[in-house]
Amino acid sequence: TAARSPKAAIKHFIFRVIFHFFRHPLIQNAPFFGIVQYIPQLAFVEWKAFFSFRHKIEQRILRGKGVFSMDLSRYQAEGPYPEMENRCPNPKALAMLYPLYAGAASELSAIHQYTYQRLLCCPDEVTETLGGIAAVEMHHLMMLGRLIRSFGGDPRFCQPSRRRWWDGGMVCYENRLCKLLLKDLNDEHNAVTAYLYTAQRIGHPCAAALLRRIAKDEEHHIILLTKLINQFCRKG
Repeated sequence: TAARSPKAAIKHFIFRVIFHFFRHPLIQNAPFFGIVQYIPQLAFVEWKAFFSFRHKIEQRILRGKGVFSMDLSRYQAEGPYPEMENRCPNPKALAMLYPLYAGAASELSAIHQYTYQRLLCCPDEVTETLGGIAAVEMHHLMMLGRLIRSFGGDPRFCQPSRRRWWDGGMVCYENRLCKLLLKDLNDEHNAVTAYLYTAQRIGHPCAAALLRRIAKDEEHHIILLTKLINQFCRKG
């Protein structure tokens, strides 16, 4: 769901205070003038609970985990992701990162393609694997967006040099199981090539290390997709 505006968040908080205020057993049994003493205490409890929940959600999103927990270890390569450092504006690096971030063959396209494929009537094992891969690709998107920001760019879903916005027409809508798995496999091979090529040319060790680490995830996806193809598409 969309994030609440500050005005809507305050209205929601006031509603929570009023709702819980009159449901509290102390309030129901207290005399009218004795109710006043509980108002600051209840307001403080509700305010603390509201921002504690909001902080937890924000931290999960910033860590690339999303709101709902999911074990991504099956869909990722082993090893941590390199830390990203603050950097100075670098138009050359940005020009190489935007196609990986939101180009036609990008993380954003991959996320939408895998999401579309999950909605089709595929075997449970295929649906689960594609969902796990999509979640990892979303993590990649977040890391690339932060890298773009660190180089002074705006992580909009477009390629500024070409003045082209990302759109749903960049997604492949193949709906036959074996055809879509083969398309995914080819896309993952291309992604590995693109990440390694960019890592060689970007000229920043930290950024290059992150791109090579993402490429390892894509190589792991190749293994997972190959297993699905062998299981569901190879005859004899």
